[in-house]
Amino acid sequence: MEKITFTPIKKHSRAARLALPLWMAFRAEIKDNGDENPVAPLKDFRQRVNIQGSRSDMHFDLLCIGKLSVGKKKTPIGFAYYAVDKGTIGGLIEPNGGGFWGYYIAPEYRRQGYGKRMFLHCAETLYRDGAAYLYCCPDPVTGEPFWRAMGFEDSGIFDPDDRLNIFMKHPL
Repeated sequence: MEKITFTPIKKHSRAARLALPLWMAFRAEIKDNGDENPVAPLKDFRQRVNIQGSRSDMHFDLLCIGKLSVGKKKTPIGFAYYAVDKGTIGGLIEPNGGGFWGYYIAPEYRRQGYGKRMFLHCAETLYRDGAAYLYCCPDPVTGEPFWRAMGFEDSGIFDPDDRLNIFMKHPL
C-alpha cells in the first residue's frame, strides 16, 4: 500500500477540484441524482464544500495515495463526508452519533485496505470530536459488506430520508 494522505476539502481548494470527479462517480454509482437532473450532483457537491468550516466536528476529507518525493504526483482515490450528528434523523437515533453521509473509494482501489484505513482515520476523528457511537446508511450491494466488515450491525431502524436501514457501531 502506498503512502496515504487525508486533506480537508474546502471551498476554492485544489482538494475540491480533485474530489469533484470522485463525487460525480459516487453519485452515479449510488444513482442518487435526485430528479435525474444532471446538475443535481454538482449542486450537492458545492453545497457540502461550502458548509465546511461551519462546525469543527464536520469533515469532508479527500484520500490521496502517492509518494511525497519531488516530481511524484498524489492520486485522489476516495473521500469521506462525516460529522457528529446533533440529532437530525428525526428522533430515530440518539444524538451525538458519528454519521457517515458520503463515503467512496474508486472501484479500482477497493479491496486493497484503503477503505479500512480511511474508516480508521474517520472513526478516530469522530470519537475525538465527541461521538458516542458511529452510524451510516449503506446501500445493500456495495456498502453493507464493507460496513459489516468494519464492525457495524443493522440496527433494524429504517431511515425514511435515505430509504435505507441504519447500521451502527458502538465503541468497545
